[in-house]
Amino acid sequence: MGDDATEALLQEVHAPWEFASHLETGGPDPRTTVRELLAGQGNSVVTTLQQRGVTKLGEFLVESDLVYPAFDGEPILTLGSKERDVDFEALWTRHLQDSLPKRERPTGWSSKVVVEAFVVNVKGAANPDKDGLIQARHCGRQWCRAPLLKRWQVGALETTAFGLPAVQAVIEFKWRVFAKRLLLWQLAVFLCWLASFFTFAILFQDEDPDASLAQVLETGRGRATVAAELVALLSMVPFMMLEVGTISAYKLGWLNIWNGLDVCTYLLQITIAILHFSRNVASGYLSIVCALQCILLLFRLQYFSRVFTATRFAFLEAVKEAISSISAYLAFMLLIMFGFAVAFHVLFRADQEHEEFRTITNSFLLMYANQGELLDLDIMRSSHNPVAATLLSVGYAFVMGMVIVNMLIGVMSNALEKTGEHSGLKMALHKANIIDEMEATMPR
Repeated sequence: MGDDATEALLQEVHAPWEFASHLETGGPDPRTTVRELLAGQGNSVVTTLQQRGVTKLGEFLVESDLVYPAFDGEPILTLGSKERDVDFEALWTRHLQDSLPKRERPTGWSSKVVVEAFVVNVKGAANPDKDGLIQARHCGRQWCRAPLLKRWQVGALETTAFGLPAVQAVIEFKWRVFAKRLLLWQLAVFLCWLASFFTFAILFQDEDPDASLAQVLETGRGRATVAAELVALLSMVPFMMLEVGTISAYKLGWLNIWNGLDVCTYLLQITIAILHFSRNVASGYLSIVCALQCILLLFRLQYFSRVFTATRFAFLEAVKEAISSISAYLAFMLLIMFGFAVAFHVLFRADQEHEEFRTITNSFLLMYANQGELLDLDIMRSSHNPVAATLLSVGYAFVMGMVIVNMLIGVMSNALEKTGEHSGLKMALHKANIIDEMEATMPR
């Protein structure tokens, strides 16, 4: 991530805290639990969290060589405490000193920096699962049983709610305590799955389709191929178990693009193993599913990039948002191509020797493949209507190549630019989703 992008992200995350630092001291009763707060405030929960979710305890000076390594590029730093009223300066100073290993402590020049300390005014806000502030499982119709994520999933809550200081603090606390570490372990297992599958796909290319499994295992390459396939299957098992737990916890709320992609990779991996071990290789289906799995696994890798500052660009979500915003333009573009396809099909009615225009399907595929290029003029001149065919070809090249396609590039650029807005809020939301999935599916 570039310096400008990092600065913009930090400014976006810090803005609500600057607002909170100017509010009057006070908030909900610190003895109020999450359940009591949500039940008592009703639809004003977000407003309450915005205005009184956190209280500024004060400011103090800390050595810069303690602060910067502790933050480690993150926008805020969190710490759990059983007591609300504590000596925050001593507590944080001790925490900052303990967080930096002695061997890494610099001994050179250092300056003092001002840090602000806040406290979340809701007791138990970071409790696990349905007792916390961001839990999303369906537990009933009451607000106290379906906090922030659940309301966001049904479209009853804006994304900006996840930028509120109290919510940010809960997300960052859980992220640092357990979620980041567990996600890195998941990433390591997934990379093992990815590497072993691609090893299998490469080694499998020269395999004799008529050889039995026993004959394949007689060679070193064959044993390596089968071993890579078995490692890929074993690496997939933990993700399938987590998926089953997610379905059990979320019910219909489980359905989304990421989970659909996950299920496709599981089914394809199992299908590949069945086809390969049963030696149903010559049919060609094994090559098809292997090729599809290579693409889907790389797309699935984007799941892990959404929550890390340096790689937060999520390809699939960016494409989904961009296509959603330009769907009307894409429909109009396809309609134009279909109109020209029908026109060419009709015009070449007496020229059936040209396979390109024999059917409307072939004609449409040719229009799609030549969006920015001039069609073959030799075919146009050799038709029964050379002048009309040539003029239609030139007209298509002008409309598509010079107007529609170039406009599409501009529209797509604007759409992709909008997908990058509020990156800090989106990152917090992605972290909240991952945290909730972990709490809902893993044993405590």
